[in-house]
Amino acid sequence: MVYSFAANIGSYISDDWCLVHRLLDFRHLDIGDHRGVAAACKFADAMSKRGLLAR
Repeated sequence: MVYSFAANIGSYISDDWCLVHRLLDFRHLDIGDHRGVAAACKFADAMSKRGLLAR
């Protein structure tokens, strides 16, 4: 059996010019979730739950 996972990482440069990475989401993907529209919907759902998307 194969398990698929996806991670969304945000990166930015801090005020003191250090590169900072933050794990925003890590989740198991069901069959078909790693393709096209399904992947975009999973990403949008995760970012929306964290208040990172404009409404």
